[in-house]
Amino acid sequence: MKIVASTRPEIKKGLHHLPRYIAYLLEQHLEEFIDLQWRLSEEVEAPIMKYFSAIPPESRIALSLEPTRDFWSYLVRGEMKEQIADAMEKWVNNQLPMMSRDQLVAEDITKAHYIRRTALMHFVPRYTQDFQLYRELSEEIDYYLQEVTSTSFRTFIELQNERLRKGNQFAEALINSSMDLIMAFDKDERLIAMNKKALDRYGFILQDVTGRSIADLFPTVGDSPLHNDLKKALTGETIRYTRTKSLLNQEDFFDVHLLPLTDGGTGVYGVLCVAHKITDTAEANLKISELNYDLQEKDELLRRNEEQYQKMIAEVQDYAIILIDTDGTIRNWNVGASKIKGYTADEVVGKNFRIFYTDQDRVAQLPEHLIGIATREGRATHEGWRVRKDGTRFWGSVVMTALHDVDGTVTGFSKVTRDLSERKVAEERLKANNKLLEENNEALKAKNQELRAFNHVASHDLQEPLRKIRTFANMILDPEAHTTDERKKDLLQRIIASSNNMQQFIEDLLIYSKAHDVSSQFETVDLNSIIDRIREEFITPGEPRNITITAGQLPVIQGVSFQMYQLFHNLIGNSIKYAAADGPIEINITSEQLAGSAIGHGLPDTDTIYHLITLTDNGIGFEQAYAEKIFEPFQRLHAKSQYFGSGVGLAICKTIVKNHGGVIYAKGGADQGASFYVALPI
Repeated sequence: MKIVASTRPEIKKGLHHLPRYIAYLLEQHLEEFIDLQWRLSEEVEAPIMKYFSAIPPESRIALSLEPTRDFWSYLVRGEMKEQIADAMEKWVNNQLPMMSRDQLVAEDITKAHYIRRTALMHFVPRYTQDFQLYRELSEEIDYYLQEVTSTSFRTFIELQNERLRKGNQFAEALINSSMDLIMAFDKDERLIAMNKKALDRYGFILQDVTGRSIADLFPTVGDSPLHNDLKKALTGETIRYTRTKSLLNQEDFFDVHLLPLTDGGTGVYGVLCVAHKITDTAEANLKISELNYDLQEKDELLRRNEEQYQKMIAEVQDYAIILIDTDGTIRNWNVGASKIKGYTADEVVGKNFRIFYTDQDRVAQLPEHLIGIATREGRATHEGWRVRKDGTRFWGSVVMTALHDVDGTVTGFSKVTRDLSERKVAEERLKANNKLLEENNEALKAKNQELRAFNHVASHDLQEPLRKIRTFANMILDPEAHTTDERKKDLLQRIIASSNNMQQFIEDLLIYSKAHDVSSQFETVDLNSIIDRIREEFITPGEPRNITITAGQLPVIQGVSFQMYQLFHNLIGNSIKYAAADGPIEINITSEQLAGSAIGHGLPDTDTIYHLITLTDNGIGFEQAYAEKIFEPFQRLHAKSQYFGSGVGLAICKTIVKNHGGVIYAKGGADQGASFYVALPI
């Protein structure tokens, strides 16, 4: 359907002022103009607004910008007729922006006229103060809107006529597709309409029989009860017949309805006759009766089999077998379910099967997830902890199977649960044993590594002082050496120094071996008291070096007292040992509380809060690349000739901190001092 705008001549010689005014609106007031139209639509309650009420005003403006600009650009070019024709064509072809063509009603057209005129006139005072121009522009706006409104109404009427034609065609097609015989007669009993099924049965042609009386078409009707009831129907009464013989022969049977046709008020202008053939149905009913007996026998057999099946399921004790509907509500319950889960049938039937799941699984919506898998794939399996009535848990292996009706629609689920707690316990015990074995293997590897290091020390560090002692002793006893008394005294002092070094090394090894002993009971340990003891030992009257040990408020912990003493004694002694060649020795100890996640360095529990104790010195420091190596046993960064030591002091510190569930690490730089960090759990 093509819509053409009116060909009525435009006022005067055409639209002289409106195109420039529209261009002014598009350039300077487009969003304001659109917003005004939407607000006016709400004020006048335009019917179309019910489709846009949920859209925020700013979104409506954004959606309207491009369509409005395209719509008004026609007028800017002076193409009013083309604009109207294009708008009507989009309406007819269902190409309107943001709506369908059938959503517009006649009231929208009249209110659109008011809305557009009000919005267009609203900005005229801003456009011009010239009264003559104002008047002429107003006339052009009225002329333009009259053209739009009149064309819109013509289009609306044409669309309604088209819908009506399609409706009539649909009704006619619907009636002709019916398998019933349908006829309509007026008040004078003349034929108004007859569907294709009736025309074919009686051999009529519609043009030939329209307007003929029922007595002429069906002579057998005459004064029959059917004819009398037809007259009753014309008075407004609805009549129904069952098993009425055919007007064409006496073999077929019909159910007949006589329905009055009214004009919407009280007047009856005709009667509709609908005849449904039941001959085949009657014959089918006889066959159905014959089959019904067989069906009843099979149904009874099925019922007995189902009872036996239900009894079998109900008596199974090793499996919990339940039936649930599509939302998880329990509908059936067997003995095995009572045995495994602890509920009786009366306690759970009607409740949701979510009650068998842990709080964590319910929060994660595991029950709903399993239903979803079974619905999509037909089957869902899962193993996990389930909860009994008394709150205890068991490890359940679950198979959930979807149940379908004849149309394939899921109607519920069967859920079979097995208690595998014993197997789970055995698996967990095996995992624990394997983990313990792995830990023991790792510990054994570490011990073997230490043993190899110890063998190295025993073959070198322990033999060296013995070699010196033997050498110096031989030099004293050698009669040919002619050793002076002063020389013998020096050699004896060297022998004593070597034996002292050897004794110190052996003592360090004994301390290191004891550091692995965690059999001592933990007790309350005040680290402040321990630092005070150590300070008194290292700072003595007459000390040639100026040593300052500053400590803030340190925590009171649960630990092994002598190991805490050994830990900080070794750390402070290490700082004094590796002090700079000259100048004072300064050691500062602080403490703070931090979460394991903020500390890192392999802490086992990142959520636990730790005491982080920091010891900083101004000594010679070390390269950061050696920050881990210094905690390994028998490792030295300097030659023994520079700094004597066994190489186990910091290894002892690492073992003690590990015994207390913490970590120790260090940071430093060459000639920049060192910082040692001890993290102990609160």
